[in-house]
Amino acid sequence: MEKAIFDQWKQDDACFISTKACEEVGKKIQSWNFVIVAGHSGSGKSAIIQHISLQYRKQGWAVRRVKKVQDIIDEYSSSRFQKNKTICVFNDPLGKEAFDEILNNSWQTYEEELKLYLNTAKLVMSSRNHIVSDTRVTRFLLDQSHIVNIDDNKYKLSANEKRQILTIYTPNMNLSDKDCDIIVEVETYFPLLCKLYSSKKDFKNNGVEFFTEPVTVLKEEIMGFRKKDKGKYCALALLVLFNDDLCVSDLLKNKDMENKFKHTLKLCGLPKSTEPAVIGDNLQSIKNVFVKKIGDSYHFYHDFVMEVTSLVFGTDYPTETIKYADIGFLRRRVGLGNCEEQTDSFAIYLSDKYTEELGERLFSELFGERLLDVVLNSCLRNEKVIEILKKKMADNPENLQMFLEAKKCKIDEKELRTSKDHAKESLKMTWGRLCPIHIVSVFHNYQLLDIDLCEKNGVSLENNGVDTSLACGWQVNPALVDCFDKEDSTVDFLLQKDNILNNLYDPDSYFSLFVSCQVERVTRMIFKG
Repeated sequence: MEKAIFDQWKQDDACFISTKACEEVGKKIQSWNFVIVAGHSGSGKSAIIQHISLQYRKQGWAVRRVKKVQDIIDEYSSSRFQKNKTICVFNDPLGKEAFDEILNNSWQTYEEELKLYLNTAKLVMSSRNHIVSDTRVTRFLLDQSHIVNIDDNKYKLSANEKRQILTIYTPNMNLSDKDCDIIVEVETYFPLLCKLYSSKKDFKNNGVEFFTEPVTVLKEEIMGFRKKDKGKYCALALLVLFNDDLCVSDLLKNKDMENKFKHTLKLCGLPKSTEPAVIGDNLQSIKNVFVKKIGDSYHFYHDFVMEVTSLVFGTDYPTETIKYADIGFLRRRVGLGNCEEQTDSFAIYLSDKYTEELGERLFSELFGERLLDVVLNSCLRNEKVIEILKKKMADNPENLQMFLEAKKCKIDEKELRTSKDHAKESLKMTWGRLCPIHIVSVFHNYQLLDIDLCEKNGVSLENNGVDTSLACGWQVNPALVDCFDKEDSTVDFLLQKDNILNNLYDPDSYFSLFVSCQVERVTRMIFKG
């Protein structure tokens, strides 16, 4: 796998043009052990850090591509670790399309270990501007790193640098001076678009429009596959549903994967008897344009390609997206509401007619290892979704016991830490064990904490590790008031009401104050107020 990754990097590097931004990043990496390269999607962030990392590799450094914070710690702890000769490369450490609270918290989790690593090794990362500038980014990242914003006027591509990049990808295309003048004015995705433009004849036929309207051109190409080349469309659809990581030989590995594969074949109009090898042939035919292959697995060629493809497929087949897409994909890319009122042009916005299906998928995932991807899903702010989950719970009382059982999540429990000390203390006092009912009540919506339903069905909260004195407000420790942030508008409003503070031992009064504080604080933290 490591060899396959570096082979891909070398292939990408063959057409690399060094720029002011690249030179600046190179200087920073020499002087600093932790550097973040920031820029918009398709601006060349990954190409820059891969180019520099390959240079370090030629000098005998151990270069490791990492995909999560734990990988850095594992590298530092391994017997192969080379002191002062190791550099880890991390793309999108805080999320791709949007800021990812779970990934952000993982940096806090391993802060001490990372400090030790950075004493004797280097870490270089790429991130989109709007993500690394988010106010929720853990302070450790910003305090420890030197950020180079390659979109800054000092470092962004000049017209001359753009012409060099364009020329290396289009040596025999005889573009007119007028076309070149229009193309070099393009800012967004420029290096990526040059690569894609040179990779496919149909893209070249679009001329200047490919650079000025790339989303439209790519969408039309994918929709063309849907009508005229169903094999390629099916291959891309599977890549969406398998979360940008598809090994063709695994399509029949187990019943769930086989069902997803067979259903996608039917959806795209291919015979049920279609072999996985046919999908592999179709993926191979769009390699280096829509997809790339690393080892035995296919991935989208670039985030931009993935975002456009996911948007097309999710719009075409919302029901299948809800049912089969990775639960993390649903959290990041799928929302409810009118798309005309939204700002994310690549998000899939569903109408109310899909609320029932979305609620059912979220409900089923409440009992799995990806629980946090459910409670951090913005769709849980939707009252209709909440009502569906409550109804499902009432209709399936046999699930109540599962809802109360502590479970092992894929996200370590300590990754739930927040940036505010008083919130951390509040969470410590609220949770004895990591149960769905705890996480749902504190992290998003206390309306799902239906104590009456538990009692009605003979489920004992106390016997299942739930601290009823905190969950229900039956016996309250007034010291918890110190955890409340008086600046929270809802809490401030409640404190002005008569007898709220004088009646902290009254369940209703205390519970209103406690829940309002928790819901507002955590909602702000996760969803920017």
